[in-house]
Amino acid sequence: MSGIVYISLQKSVLTIGRKTAEPQPDIILGAIGIQKNHGKIILKKNGLFELSVVAEAAITTYVNGEAMTVQKRKRVLKHCDRISFAGCIYVFKYPKLKRVLNQLVEVSEEIKS
Repeated sequence: MSGIVYISLQKSVLTIGRKTAEPQPDIILGAIGIQKNHGKIILKKNGLFELSVVAEAAITTYVNGEAMTVQKRKRVLKHCDRISFAGCIYVFKYPKLKRVLNQLVEVSEEIKS
C-alpha cells in the first residue's frame, strides 16, 4: 500500500505504536516489527522535534537510512528526514524549520561579507 498520510503535530507528544496498545497511540502502524508502544515524537522547548523509540523498536527504526540503536534511541528530526518504522517509510515535513534555517544561512553569509 502506498499513499500520503498527514498527521498534524499540534500536540507536544505524539505516540506511535499498534492499535492494541493502551492507551491507543496517536499514530497507529501495523507492520511486523512495530511494538505496541513503539515510540513518540516530542516537541521540545527549543521548537525542535525529537523521535524517541523503546529499546525493542530500535532495531526496526531508521532515520535517513541510519539505524537507531538500543544505546541511541533518540534523534532530533529535521525537515524532510526519512523515517522507516519496520520498513514503512515516512517523511518528516517541517517547513517552518526549513525557513528558519535558510534565514540563518542568509544572515551568516551577510556577516561574512
